[in-house]
Parts: sequence; C-alpha cells; structure tokens
Amino acid sequence: MADFEQLQAELMTLPQVNGVMPVDILSVPQPLGPVIRGLVKDRTVSSSELATALDFTSEQAILLGDMLVEKGYLESVEEPDAEEPIYRIRYARVPKHDIPLDL
Repeated sequence: MADFEQLQAELMTLPQVNGVMPVDILSVPQPLGPVIRGLVKDRTVSSSELATALDFTSEQAILLGDMLVEKGYLESVEEPDAEEPIYRIRYARVPKHDIPLDL
C-alpha cells in the first residue's frame, strides 16, 4: 500500500499544466503512473476504481483525482447518472505548424 500523505506531497510538486502530452504522463509519481497510463487505453476511471487500484479509501482517491484535475493532468467527466467522480486524461492541444508546401 502506498503512503497517501507522501503521494499527496509529490503531487503538490507537479507543475501546473494546461493538459498533458503523452510524455508528461511519465512524470506522474508511483503508484499513480500505471493507473494514469491505463487511462490512455481505458479512457476513464471512477474514483472507486482509482481507490481500488491504489489501495486507498474512496475519499483519498477523490482528493488525489481532484488534485490532478487542479494541476491540469486530468479532467472530470460529467455523466448524469454517475454517483461518483469520473476522471480522464486532459490532453494538451498541439499547436498547428504551417509547413511550406515547397519543401
């Protein structure tokens, strides 16, 4: 079982971002790294799934999820019939580059 307070402290040191690039996901501290990388495949994770994966309480998982939302790594998903928070990766927008056609 991971130490909640230690993980929470590590998350506080993450930089504020406006969405993440796939490489940024690698900077998320353990044991959250595999869970966040799993979101690339699974698309969303509920707070109870997050709690189970981390072996934390639901309240602790919600605190961590909300911290990652505040930091810009995740976003909350609004689902009308959801009884708990649901999160997904917040991807950064890649700027468009105008490439000359006469290269």
